[in-house]
Amino acid sequence: MNLIPATGTGVTNGVYEVTLATSVSGRDTEEVALEAVAALPTGLDYELVMVVEPSTATWGNTAGIAYYPGTISWYNDKWAATSIVR
Repeated sequence: MNLIPATGTGVTNGVYEVTLATSVSGRDTEEVALEAVAALPTGLDYELVMVVEPSTATWGNTAGIAYYPGTISWYNDKWAATSIVR
């Protein structure tokens, strides 16, 4: 697989940051991830989405979750940069 960083207005090094209108504290991680994806503006060029969420969302005992097959995965911010979840 050859991953190419996303491009478009507001994208920096393949990353686009969204701010949600509501707090993520205590919310289900999937709900937060889907809300973040819905907040992406049109016109961005991407195929896969990796959402990094605050650890204050409800994670249970997981570091990350993904749809399989699918194009979206979401990760606890404490673990997103570690090699065990990539």
